[in-house]
Amino acid sequence: MYVADQKTTEPIRVIAFAIADYLVALPMDAVLKVVNCPPHLYKGCSTVELVHLGHHTITVVNLHRHLATDKSDSLVSSKLFLVVIRPLQIDGELFALLVNNPPDLIEIPPSVIRPLPESRRQGHPLSAASHVAVLPRKETMLTILLLDIEQVSKIITDSPVPGS
Repeated sequence: MYVADQKTTEPIRVIAFAIADYLVALPMDAVLKVVNCPPHLYKGCSTVELVHLGHHTITVVNLHRHLATDKSDSLVSSKLFLVVIRPLQIDGELFALLVNNPPDLIEIPPSVIRPLPESRRQGHPLSAASHVAVLPRKETMLTILLLDIEQVSKIITDSPVPGS
């Protein structure tokens, strides 16, 4: 998904957002849309919740709970958003990521994208990320963890069903 042809210098467009203490991103073509979060999720959201939007039932993944080191709910914004992800298969279910702020569109040169070592991903909260990009920004470096949609969907299947 993030591994581009070595000859390609075309930037990869990602939707980036903060989760816990990390800046994470998804490829823009993986995002269906960004919508306002339904009010009932403001009271607290476990790792996985179900939400009804229009004619769809969407599984909402709270990566804040998955990535936070203290496991507290770090959603403190007065306005939450859902980043709705395109299904992996044509008949697949919709799912969304709960975020504090509207995401940003960032273009990342393929030359700064590196795969995360598999050993660092096993059993680690960052298991949902497959690659990392490090971009120079003013006086610092901006580190962006690039999420693997299949790994995020694995969080859904490994989490208890809401209400059970």
